[in-house]
Amino acid sequence: MSSTSNVIAPITDQYTYLDYKESFSNLRRTHIRGNPNGGLLAPGWVGIEHNRRMRAYVIYEDYYRNASRRWLNPDVDVQDRLDRREYGDAYVITEMLLSSLMGNQVKIFVEENDDDKEIPDPTDPLANAQPDSPQSKYLDKLNEWAEKEKLFRRMAEVERNAIKLGDGVYVLGWSEKAKRPKLKIYNPGFYFPVLDEDTLDDNGWPTKVHIAYEFTKHVDGEIQLFLRRITWHLREDLEQPVKYKWNDKPSKWACYMTDATWAMTSISDGPVQDMSIKNAVIREDFLDKNLGIDFLPVVHIPNWVSEEEHFGISTLGPLAQILDDIQAADTDLSLSAATTGSPPIAVHNAILEKDDEGRMRSYGPRTVLETGEGGATLLDTSRSLDALLKYSEHLGDALSEKSRLPKTLLGRVDPSKVPSGIVMTLSFSPHSGLVRTMRLIREEKYQLMLDFIGKMFWGAGEIDAMFEANIKFGSYLPADKTEVMNLVVQGLTAHTISMDTAVLMLIEAGFPIDDSKQEIAKIVMENFDAAGKLVDATGDINAGRSRLGLPDQKVLPLMGGGFNPDGTPIDPTKPIPAPGGVPAPPVPPKPPAPPVPPKK
Repeated sequence: MSSTSNVIAPITDQYTYLDYKESFSNLRRTHIRGNPNGGLLAPGWVGIEHNRRMRAYVIYEDYYRNASRRWLNPDVDVQDRLDRREYGDAYVITEMLLSSLMGNQVKIFVEENDDDKEIPDPTDPLANAQPDSPQSKYLDKLNEWAEKEKLFRRMAEVERNAIKLGDGVYVLGWSEKAKRPKLKIYNPGFYFPVLDEDTLDDNGWPTKVHIAYEFTKHVDGEIQLFLRRITWHLREDLEQPVKYKWNDKPSKWACYMTDATWAMTSISDGPVQDMSIKNAVIREDFLDKNLGIDFLPVVHIPNWVSEEEHFGISTLGPLAQILDDIQAADTDLSLSAATTGSPPIAVHNAILEKDDEGRMRSYGPRTVLETGEGGATLLDTSRSLDALLKYSEHLGDALSEKSRLPKTLLGRVDPSKVPSGIVMTLSFSPHSGLVRTMRLIREEKYQLMLDFIGKMFWGAGEIDAMFEANIKFGSYLPADKTEVMNLVVQGLTAHTISMDTAVLMLIEAGFPIDDSKQEIAKIVMENFDAAGKLVDATGDINAGRSRLGLPDQKVLPLMGGGFNPDGTPIDPTKPIPAPGGVPAPPVPPKPPAPPVPPKK
């Protein structure tokens, strides 16, 4: 009868991509085999719940930094580890995907409330531009905050973590000194949400989150190790309901923060959320401090949509084995190139020099060997090098396919050899789907973060109202600007596309257009030919003037019949008065006849 007590149940999660590595694998398998790498990847205080995630972060980070050879299986020889070649494939994938995600520019935009809009005048191209509207002022406030907090630069760092590790983390906190929300970013390895059923809200988001990390400090001349844990807890426990400015009704919800520090000698193994607070050093003003808000100011950015698993999936996870094969092929190529450049030589009927230990001395270029009548044989290894090059090219194609990154982005195709920008754009279709999926979850998360920022400003009395805002990522697709311009001209001429669509096409192609509405207004105001056609079609000169952004002009017809309005005959030598005080242009006098020269 066999026992099942030692059977190891497999774990299937977003980190299963790395289970082929014995240095990662199942947590229990790591302890059973006594692999020393298991203890080095994650500290004990994180607990079993977060152990696989912490270890995966370390391995993914090493792939990014050309150090993944550390996690080759234990049976790999030490010298083979040292000879391993890593040429930045994971780095290129991460950075190119980051570039596509962010696009050519990142902007904050604010949605206008339709109830607040006035009915625009169809003849006024600037009717929709309301620079003094509350929405415009709110947008200016957010842009000012973004500039001071270096939002877009920090976004790049968080998104880089999300792409290569699977997760990114923002934390907001109000600064009374700066009079604005302060934005801080953390490595996702410091992020420990409590995902128990009773701590999740209606959206499935955690209502209790820890940021925890180790740090060193000099104490009595010695370096000691400490653990800091900052906790945010959203609870419905206020005795009296509070009327938050952004809510219609009073609420008993409030967010509390606790900042505690432990000496590492005073804590045992995790989980981190269960560490005893009695052994911690806590400032009294940071013990369950009411922050005066009814939301948890921590924004988690998963790389993919991950409602069930919460944590995201690293872009490098599904590619790990391909990356390993590419590294192995690059290593073989390097070694093979060395033998091709300095091929082995077999010398016949000659005695070659040896060193003191009896080893044959190696010979480099310009070395002359006496072989007598035996001759020498050169071992040609170039064929194996050619085969390895083809294999390496095959792996590069597989990497492009599986990562959904076009060869152009990976530097494997000369862009000048692509027939046109349109053809190149079509080759980006899988990549476009990938970027759309990544942006989908980020739209929700960044809207949430800007919502938190607006509430903090409003709660502190810095603004009087807030509006729905979000982040807009720029275009990332390559385009042939000449072809796009021709398509726009043809579409507008044939009336098959609107002006809005045409300008958006130009923006996507990379033309330097900052605001589509303002650009349309400028185009309309500078189109004199269209204004003239409008006057011809309507007989209304003011319709054309309005299209050009000019004020109306009062023009009335002159009365004819040879008489002035007062009944007097019209004097052709004087200007004809017009009703409304607008005089007709004066009739120029006839020039005098030239003098007749006297007869001789």
